[in-house]
Amino acid sequence: MYKIILNTFLIGTLFLMTNCSENKKVQLFESWKVGTSTGLFTDFSQEEFYELKTNGIGCIELSSRIFSNKNREESEALVSDIKKKADNAGIEIWSIHLPYSRVLDISTTNEENRNNMIKECSRLMALCKPLSSQKYVIHPSSEPISDEERPIRLENCIASLKVLNEDVKKYNAQLAVEVLPRTCLGNTSDELLKIVAIVYL
Repeated sequence: MYKIILNTFLIGTLFLMTNCSENKKVQLFESWKVGTSTGLFTDFSQEEFYELKTNGIGCIELSSRIFSNKNREESEALVSDIKKKADNAGIEIWSIHLPYSRVLDISTTNEENRNNMIKECSRLMALCKPLSSQKYVIHPSSEPISDEERPIRLENCIASLKVLNEDVKKYNAQLAVEVLPRTCLGNTSDELLKIVAIVYL
C-alpha cells in the first residue's frame, strides 16, 4: 500500500519536473517531503512506522479521530506511544488534522456548537503538544451552505479562526486552513485568500 502511495507521489513530481529547468528539478525534488495520513494505519504498531520509513515516507499527518471515545489518560498514553514509535522510526509528525463534521464546524450558526468546537480544537492542541507538530490543519466549514447563509458562516469561520490562531501560537505552530470543494467555505482561491487575509494579516 505504502509503495503505491510513494509511486503516485513520484509520478506527480516527475510531471511537474518536466516543466522545470534542470536546476529546478533538483530543488523541487529535494524540497518536497513524502508523507501520508495516519488514516491509512491499521494498528499503529512499531512495525507499521518502520514500514513507512522503509518505503521512503518521512512524515505523517495525524488524524485527531484516533482520540475519539478515549478519556484523558488514554489519550495522553496514545500521544506518548505515537511519539515514541515515530521517533524510533525517524518519522516526523508533520501535521495534525483537527476534527470536522456538521456539528464540529467552526462556521456553524449554532453558537453553542461553535464554541464547543473551538474548545475541542484547543483541547487537542494542548493534548498533542508533546508531538511537536508545527501544523494544525482545520476545515473552514462543513456543508451544505446556501448562498443566503454564506455571509454569516464566513463571519463565524473567521471569528473562530482568530481565536484558534492565537491559541496555536502557544505551541510554536501554525493553523493551516484546508482548501475544500463544493459549497464549503474556501472553495475558491479568492474566498480562501479573503479568510486568510483577515485572520492572519
